[in-house]
Amino acid sequence: MLDTLEKEKSNNTVKGDLIKSAFITSTMGVSYKLKLGKNI
Repeated sequence: MLDTLEKEKSNNTVKGDLIKSAFITSTMGVSYKLKLGKNI
């Protein structure tokens, strides 16, 4: 998913930051922040 967003952004289809941070969680569990290398 991240690769596709970067490709579309490089084609000037989308401008600006789309994803600044992301979290993963289960339905009733704790959430964990994902370390992204850069903003997308």
